[in-house]
Amino acid sequence: VKGEATIVEVIEENRPKPPAGGRLELQYEDDPLVEQFNIYLQVFLSQALEPTFLSAILETNEKFYVDVLNQIDGLIQAK
Repeated sequence: VKGEATIVEVIEENRPKPPAGGRLELQYEDDPLVEQFNIYLQVFLSQALEPTFLSAILETNEKFYVDVLNQIDGLIQAK
């Protein structure tokens, strides 16, 4: 219905909490997939901003992006 607002209340016990051991960046900084995942996210953020981005990098075979896309897609399919 137009003009109506939805109010959502999050109960404190269900609110996500940060890990007890500190920041996630420190926990995963040595993970070999961090850099690839960051590039993977960059591709999809770029696609959201520029709808022709993904087709352009695939068409021109931009190795920087395409290799990472293939690596991450392969890992996802293996799961």
